[in-house]
Amino acid sequence: MRTFLSILLVAGILAATVAVAVVLHDTTVARARDAEQNNARRASQELERTLQATAFRLRGVAGLFEASEEVSAPEFHAFATPLFEEQYALNAVVWMPQITNRRRRAYERASSPITEGPPAARQRAARRAVYYPVTYLETKRPVRGLGFDGASESSRRAAMRRGIQSSRAQATTPVTLAGSGKPGIVLYQPVFAGHAVPKTGAERERMVQGLIAGSYRLDSLFASLHRSVPAGTELQVRQDGNQISGQRRMDGGETSHVVVVGRSWSVRASSNRSPSLTVPAAVLLAGAALALLVALMLRQAFTRERYALTMVEARMSERDAVQYELERARVTAQALAAEQAALRRVATSIAAEEPLDTICETILSELVRLFGAEDAAVVRHVDGRLISPSEPDWLAEGSDPSIVRCEIRIGRSTRGIVALLNPRAGREGMVERLRDFAELAAVAVANAEARQELAVRASTDGLTGLLNRRTFDERLAGEVSRAVRHGRSLALAIIDIDHFKRVNDRHGHLAGDAVLTDVAGQLSALARSGDTVARIGGEEFAWIMPETRFPVAFDVADRVRAAIAASDHDDATDLTISVGISDLGDAVTGDGLYARADTALLHAKRSGRNRTVRHDPAQRLSSTGSEV
Repeated sequence: MRTFLSILLVAGILAATVAVAVVLHDTTVARARDAEQNNARRASQELERTLQATAFRLRGVAGLFEASEEVSAPEFHAFATPLFEEQYALNAVVWMPQITNRRRRAYERASSPITEGPPAARQRAARRAVYYPVTYLETKRPVRGLGFDGASESSRRAAMRRGIQSSRAQATTPVTLAGSGKPGIVLYQPVFAGHAVPKTGAERERMVQGLIAGSYRLDSLFASLHRSVPAGTELQVRQDGNQISGQRRMDGGETSHVVVVGRSWSVRASSNRSPSLTVPAAVLLAGAALALLVALMLRQAFTRERYALTMVEARMSERDAVQYELERARVTAQALAAEQAALRRVATSIAAEEPLDTICETILSELVRLFGAEDAAVVRHVDGRLISPSEPDWLAEGSDPSIVRCEIRIGRSTRGIVALLNPRAGREGMVERLRDFAELAAVAVANAEARQELAVRASTDGLTGLLNRRTFDERLAGEVSRAVRHGRSLALAIIDIDHFKRVNDRHGHLAGDAVLTDVAGQLSALARSGDTVARIGGEEFAWIMPETRFPVAFDVADRVRAAIAASDHDDATDLTISVGISDLGDAVTGDGLYARADTALLHAKRSGRNRTVRHDPAQRLSSTGSEV
């Protein structure tokens, strides 16, 4: 009976050990699967963001053609070039007008022959009812593709038709790009006659003028997806169920699906690293050792009467071993609890929106205390340039076995590192443990940048980039208070674009926006570093000139007026401005100074516009300029 109970006890210990190891292994595998699912989601979101952003920009270029009777090549270049700065993987942007067979000969005389076929064997296009030749072409690198008829290939023609029917950008299946001869994907955005999109498919077929197309080389597009996931992650991309990138066979991995630009996309991500079996193996070994110890104890207990002295010594040794294992387990549990508490304190600091330097100091103190390191560092970089704090000497020495480091990654880029100097804790798994602190540091950097961006957006005008009205009022009140307190001079100019409504009515709001941006740029270029230029209304600007007396301020403002009147503003060739200017005088508030300049501006408008007028309390207003 005693032998049976001993066997049952040892078997129970082994069974419990195996159960714990299985649970730990399943947990490790689940974490690896969650990481792969997260990587697949990141890559699919990057793919969706890239294609949606390109579709939106192509819609903007299409709006240029719909709003204008004729778009020149320089205008197309001005609108298309910024797309390459925003979209890393974008290969080309083209304009493809609809040319009927009856108009083909006139088009070829004015532009280039309409061709078809691969780039290496391009030939004159066969007779068709309608052609869509490449007429304007913007690319990252020089290629030959003008005159290529996109409607000559069935896959392109199908995407064009879906785009016209839906009035939205539609993607092709993988095709050979006309300019480079490389495999790629093309997005087609239709351009319709008139300013409104036709309501029915038949009307859209009848009113289509042409297509704006944006192309991606497959290798560039999928390289951008790889940059959105950790290094070593394998990706497989399918379009409408057909694989278009990655390994033909991928064992394991997780998949994320998106629907964008008329196509269904799925991204499968798989990590080339197998889940770590260190902890489950350690548990199994510890359980086996414990079971062996128990078996030995029982065996010796059975023979204690015969080997009394040996049994006593064996029991002492076994008891010490059990106590050692228990103490080791207790220390490990305490270390894990301490690490979780440190992570919670850092997360609390981030949630409280403390300054980034304060959060970094919190991370440093927790790292030194938790790992018993001599020193710790959180170093932040942008584009390889150190921004803060200064890099410690021990970290700048290069590769050192006494230093443990982990990268801080935000999106596709590396923003810095978290590092320890001579940690006293065990090195095994330390980089993985540091990664939790690196991810919290990445969250802190991202939050700080987001708050900074929100502050900039709240204080500036979205179209011109100048300060907005609210920020201008605060700045004016501060400058007036400072000038009155120290007895210094201060001038204010209020500027209004003459007959701005005519620009919008004649040329459209896009041309009006371009005029506002142009005027804002000229004002900013002539302003001093201490001046403040703001957009305070639709076509109204303000210019605060500290430490400036009236004669100088009047001369500067009038030079701006003359420069704008002499500048070429595309369609708005007769563009002029009126300027009202006042100095501080006996005004002691920002409202008073603004009211004087506004009164002078009103007088400039009533006196014929295109002039600079100074406020005169005695109503004797001085002005320069010419009648409009």
